[in-house]
Amino acid sequence: MSSIQFSPIADSPFPQFPQPPNASLSPTQLRVLSTLFFIEDDFVNGLLSLASMIKDKPGISLSQFEHNLSGLGSALKNVSDFDENVNGLFSLFDQLVRKQTPAPQARLSSLTLKSQVDGKDVTKVFLSGAAPIVAPAPAVTATPIAPKTRAAGAPGAGGD
Repeated sequence: MSSIQFSPIADSPFPQFPQPPNASLSPTQLRVLSTLFFIEDDFVNGLLSLASMIKDKPGISLSQFEHNLSGLGSALKNVSDFDENVNGLFSLFDQLVRKQTPAPQARLSSLTLKSQVDGKDVTKVFLSGAAPIVAPAPAVTATPIAPKTRAAGAPGAGGD
C-alpha cells in the first residue's frame, strides 16, 4: 500500500503552525494517527463521563464512580502503552495543569537527562515554566522549554 495524499487541509487551530496545502501519509503514519485519535476519543469520553457524573448528581454512587473512573483509567493506560516514554502521563498532566493555571501560578516542571559523551558524564536539566538559570557546573545546563503542541502522527508526541 502506498502513501495517501490529503488535500485541501483544514485551517490549523494554531496560528503559529499554518496548515500545509496537502499532506501525504504512509500506511504506518496512518495507523499511528488513527491510534492517536482513538486514544484521544477514549480519554475525552472518560473525562466527560466523570465530569457529567460529578456535575449532574447530588449523590454519587460508588459503583458508578468506579465504572466511570475505570473508563478514564483505560484511556490513561492506552496513553502510557503508546507513548514510549516513562514520563508520558506526567507530561500530559503537566500540560493540562498549565492550560488551566495562570502563568504566574503555574508550577514548574523539569526533565533531567543523564548521558555519557566521549567518556564524560553529562547532565542536562530542562525546565518548563521558568526563566533560564545559571548552571552550577559546566556539564549541566538549564534550558526553558515551551509547552509542546501536539504533532500529529508522531509517536510519543508531547511526552517529555
